[in-house]
Amino acid sequence: MNKRIILGLGSVAAVLAIGGAALVSGIGLSQQSEVAYMTDGPSYADVTDLTRASRAVAHVKVLAAGASYTLPFDNASAVVGARPTGNPDKDKQGALTSSTPSGAAPKGLLKTDYTVQVLESVRGSNLRAGDHIVVSQIGGTEASRGPDGATISVVVANAEHDPLMQVGDEEMLFLNQDTASGKFFTTGGGAGRFKIAANGTLMAVDHGSPIARVANGKPPAFLKNAVQGVQ
Repeated sequence: MNKRIILGLGSVAAVLAIGGAALVSGIGLSQQSEVAYMTDGPSYADVTDLTRASRAVAHVKVLAAGASYTLPFDNASAVVGARPTGNPDKDKQGALTSSTPSGAAPKGLLKTDYTVQVLESVRGSNLRAGDHIVVSQIGGTEASRGPDGATISVVVANAEHDPLMQVGDEEMLFLNQDTASGKFFTTGGGAGRFKIAANGTLMAVDHGSPIARVANGKPPAFLKNAVQGVQ
């Protein structure tokens, strides 16, 4: 069964697509759900746009992933409208019903904090090589356990076009900072992330972005020079 739930995230709209699959875990059977947070936010036409929207740009290495946690949704406000009319055939059928169970609604968004080391500060005077900073990302893993401690269900969530970071990876990140917590986040989700592959070339995390088409396969210096050339 797949479910889609529309969420409001400040100025960004998101949809959850949830699919279930049974997995063997130890001796028992557990249920795994994969959640995709499908976001709709600003787009960036080129490196200049992305750079100007960012507080800092840095070449980093992902050192560690913290435990995932839930960011609660704002309290919902129900709005009930009249059933649409105007189709005589459908109007004869009476009230709309569904035999599909709805299941429990999620209580919030999963988030995960990553500790990264700044290898090179490309732009922005607030970061220096050697600094350790926390980058917060939407998505994560959450397990539910039974009275005996056994895992009975696992939720794995990733944001659309912005899969979770992997410890050990090097990336070029376009960053902004939450003033309340001090944590950083990438500009435009995956649009602000460029992995550095084992062969030393760039690979945009958001493969469909306009910048991906010009940056993919290039050395990191290509992106660094473009960023430093922005006035």
